[in-house]
Amino acid sequence: MLKFKKIAAILLTAATITGCTASLNGVQAMAANKNKANVTENKKELKIYNSTAALEDSNLNMKFIANAKFFVDPFDNKRTVFLSTDGSFIKSGVKQQGSYWYGSMNWPSGYECSIEIKDEANSGGKTEIVSSTPTNTIKSSRVSNTMGYSVGGVVGVTSGKPMGNINASFNHSQNISYDQENFTTVQDENNLHKVNWKVQFDSTPDGYDRYYKTHFYGNEMYMKSRLSNAGNENLTSIDKLPSLISGGFSPNFLVALKAPKNKSQSLVEITFKKHMDFYEIKWARGRNWYGSNSYDCTKQVVKKFVIDWKKHTIKSFDEVQKEKETKELKELVTKLNNEYSAFMNSSATTPEEIAIQKRVEDLEAKNKITRTFEDNESETKILPDGGVIIGGKWVWELVK
Repeated sequence: MLKFKKIAAILLTAATITGCTASLNGVQAMAANKNKANVTENKKELKIYNSTAALEDSNLNMKFIANAKFFVDPFDNKRTVFLSTDGSFIKSGVKQQGSYWYGSMNWPSGYECSIEIKDEANSGGKTEIVSSTPTNTIKSSRVSNTMGYSVGGVVGVTSGKPMGNINASFNHSQNISYDQENFTTVQDENNLHKVNWKVQFDSTPDGYDRYYKTHFYGNEMYMKSRLSNAGNENLTSIDKLPSLISGGFSPNFLVALKAPKNKSQSLVEITFKKHMDFYEIKWARGRNWYGSNSYDCTKQVVKKFVIDWKKHTIKSFDEVQKEKETKELKELVTKLNNEYSAFMNSSATTPEEIAIQKRVEDLEAKNKITRTFEDNESETKILPDGGVIIGGKWVWELVK
């Protein structure tokens, strides 16, 4: 059975400040929230803010969580944020099929996660990854590390859960943990702008790995018996497989980012990958089962997030772009109904007025804004030839 980690309660007083829900280009934003807590040191406050962006992705069949913990430290000349993927979940996608003489299984042989800084030029200085966890290679069935923050901007990483001596060393600490039975975590890239982790299948309890092969029986990784059973009954039962294969993976990776005090926003790209293998058994030479394993495909999802250092929030890039577009459209609609009203209700004459009319027509065609005509009888005119000019004006509004 897949084990889900229970999130430990942080022993700080926190109060929810904001929350929202939005739909982003086919990706459903589930929730976002921001919390604040304070730690006092030498009569000065270390302020801590929490913000979460949550998405779902159908391509990888996963829940995508990005958590940002902001440290506002009067003793540090830079800004600091802890960015984690705690709460994310990638469904394994394991699938078995077969017949009397044949059996096969699509299964995840590895997962991968990278966090990369994607700041644009002239964005107020560099954002740097100053620490990350887990580090190096970890073969234990459970990964557990702690990252701590001390007043003055000091960031450190220790193995295991926070203990008394760790809490004494740091003003605030955050633990990450996840299960990886029969898998190994390898951090194969770690620099100031990018980190990458691979969680790779190691071997079965019997010692069979992805590349094992013998002359008579081939690869016996998921073969129940060499000589008996029908093919569709001779594969290891899904409920007997490790949790990362039978259910999925709960990635919990953590980085510490630092940026100059005057920086407003940072752009971060998070990529998750799932590597799938194909295992099959065939009845060979009329006397025994023969197994083989091969790489099948890699599925991935890439999402960009905007870290707002001043507002202490993290949001998906798509959500930020949508908010920016909505703001610009609101400003345009206000101008259309006020200072642009004269030429928009008659005819444009200058190049600027013609360009505005063209833009409005494009936005109306895209169903971004719409117009309605408001009658005004007092402005209605009857012409000498009997014609009528109906009084009134066009009024624009955003399409909801």
